[in-house]
Amino acid sequence: MPTISNAANTVTFEYGYLINGNVCIDNCYTSESVVIIPSCINNRPVTSLANNFLANTSSIHTVVIPDSVKSIGDYAFCGCHDLKKIEISKNLKEIPMGFCQKTKLTSVKIPDSVTTINPSAFCSCFALSNVETGENLREILCDAFSACNFKNFHIGPKVENISFSAGFLAANFYLESITVDENNQYFRDIDGILFSKDGSSLIRYPEGKKDENYKVPIFVERIRSGAFFGTKLSSIEIHKKVKNI
Repeated sequence: MPTISNAANTVTFEYGYLINGNVCIDNCYTSESVVIIPSCINNRPVTSLANNFLANTSSIHTVVIPDSVKSIGDYAFCGCHDLKKIEISKNLKEIPMGFCQKTKLTSVKIPDSVTTINPSAFCSCFALSNVETGENLREILCDAFSACNFKNFHIGPKVENISFSAGFLAANFYLESITVDENNQYFRDIDGILFSKDGSSLIRYPEGKKDENYKVPIFVERIRSGAFFGTKLSSIEIHKKVKNI
């Protein structure tokens, strides 16, 4: 497998060629704290990063992914325990499974190009308290932001699919509110609580919300899986019109 190193020979990339002639970087070996991924190797664009690209690499604080990259394999930066900052390609379509799981990220900006955040993408990023999602995000899948440190989580205008079974925001112990863009056609928030757009489904009550008692609104017909998991509530009043829990 061919390799390329930077001028100081402190970062080495193993790479291969795709069918179309573009480059996929398979591995990176470095002792540096900052890794800047090249946008071009041998005059060919770097368009992909492989599965487990930098997984479990210690001492990396910052990663810069060039805009030439359009796809990233699963668990690319999982277990990079010192990673605090990542710049994501503006042409990436999906955030892969386990993308930055178990890192020290405090904030992240998801580019407008991204339509899907896959399962466990930022799971167990215990310091992650701010995420800016792009305008075209449509899916947030299971455990994408579980065990993070949000006080508020905002859902953008085009999000239409949120995975409920495992809870995309599970174990966010300080989460006080979930807000939804007013132009979203699928979801809404009421008093910081996440509902379906028509209010018939109660989806997620924030774990960090400080009220001890909650009365389910009269228009709710369904309470979704994990809706009250981990909350501080001591009592919940459920009316007779609720058909499904």
